Amino acid sequence: MAMLARRERSSREVLDALVSKGWSREVAEATVTELVAERMINDQRFAESLVRVLVQRGQGPQRIRRTLVDAGIDSELADSALEQGPDFRALAGEIRRRRFGSARPSSWPEKARQMRFLQYRGFTEDQISASLGPAEPEGQD
Repeated sequence: MAMLARRERSSREVLDALVSKGWSREVAEATVTELVAERMINDQRFAESLVRVLVQRGQGPQRIRRTLVDAGIDSELADSALEQGPDFRALAGEIRRRRFGSARPSSWPEKARQMRFLQYRGFTEDQISASLGPAEPEGQD
């Protein structure tokens, strides 16, 4: 109970924690099932909460999705939680401006640096492109 009082946890996190503390797997599974039935553990609530926290940290949908799956959330529930999240294109632009300022990158090396930063944060190519502004016509430097 103390573990659940601190923050939301997925059912798999609770199960793994109980097993690591020496509980038998069968008892741990029965306990988790009971906690789910009593709505003390709710994977959907956990997923939505984790999305909010990670968005506040400036992470993109790909990285958030990986974190959700690693926490034991199934793919469909992870997708559902991400759909309820913010406009990730706008978030990518905001994160880029916070880190690099409002001016668009003027050179290719600077643009590549900003792209790598946003990619590391978990944004898609489409979101990164939107945050960097319209592509310049080919042949112009």
